[in-house]
Amino acid sequence: QDAMPVAPPKAPEKAAEYKTGPGRHHFAVIVPNAGHDMSKIKADLANMNVTYFRQQGIEITNTFLDPEHQVVLVSFFDTKAKAMQFHELYTGDVDMLDGLNEEGHPAFAISSDNYTELYKTKDVEGYLRFFAEHYVGGK
Repeated sequence: QDAMPVAPPKAPEKAAEYKTGPGRHHFAVIVPNAGHDMSKIKADLANMNVTYFRQQGIEITNTFLDPEHQVVLVSFFDTKAKAMQFHELYTGDVDMLDGLNEEGHPAFAISSDNYTELYKTKDVEGYLRFFAEHYVGGK
């Protein structure tokens, strides 16, 4: 008769520790696996770069963040400012993204160190708060 208690979802074992810093940055979009063509997303981002940004040596990759999501990563930008310029283009009304930027997926500039931390902890929500405070807030 004793019902087994339902365990709550596990919190990350360790909260992510994001830090501000200069240097190389990426632009990342967290995309659900279901219903998305990763090759098309990468091609659309590459076309946006060539058309509007013209950053040389950009590499666009995708990798699994967890079983349901992938990270599409645009690498590398020499500075935070350049990564934020790319972010501004992404969030603007860019027709060649076929509405990807309007689907509400987390998209942000991120330093190499913070990306390593994000990938280890899977703490996207924590990074979005950090990004809003330290990047979008202009600090």
